[in-house]
Amino acid sequence: MSKRTGEQAALVVALASTVSLDIATYNTMFFLLAMLAFILLERIESKRSVFILGIVTTLSALSRQTSGTLLIISCLVIISILKPKGKKLKSVITYLLGVALVCTAFLIYLLATASFYKFWEYCFFAVLFTDGNSAVALSGIWGVVVMIVGIVADILLYRKDKNIDRIFHIVTGILIFTIAIPIVDLMHTCYTGIWFMIPLVEILVSKLDRHMNKRMWIYLDVTA
Repeated sequence: MSKRTGEQAALVVALASTVSLDIATYNTMFFLLAMLAFILLERIESKRSVFILGIVTTLSALSRQTSGTLLIISCLVIISILKPKGKKLKSVITYLLGVALVCTAFLIYLLATASFYKFWEYCFFAVLFTDGNSAVALSGIWGVVVMIVGIVADILLYRKDKNIDRIFHIVTGILIFTIAIPIVDLMHTCYTGIWFMIPLVEILVSKLDRHMNKRMWIYLDVTA
């Protein structure tokens, strides 16, 4: 965020976000890995970034299987579309090597600890055959609203600067929203709200920055 809105505005949003963010959870781990994947997508021209992207997206799948699997597939599709024909196959293979590295290491761990079948049982079968694993609360509406407005803001910014990173941001944000499926409440939608605050704050800062001074930013930081 500091790259697009400035350090002062980024600090305000980061501090304010801690109010609703539950830090020590697998959802937060996926959120952080999704953010890292977005940064790597911005550097997709680098072969090293593509390889690390495969590692990061697979780690995200280990933290949250449904959302992480969608992230793996989405990044694979993006690489397949954006890379030129001469580099497309090599980039896909490089990405899949990163995926395979983590999968192999995790498979060895499961076999060594005799927990292979338990992993599938707890992570997939329990989800499919467990009742009552869904809820909708009014507190989660704000994240949905911020997501919708944030997508509109990203589209407006993309029309202005034609920066493909805006599209990456939308795609990543929609995947982060899957954290709130099937439990739509403040704890789960806050990640989406934080993510899509970036284009909103970017637009706001572009309009107000000339009227702000250092003392005002310090006051906002302390208040947050």
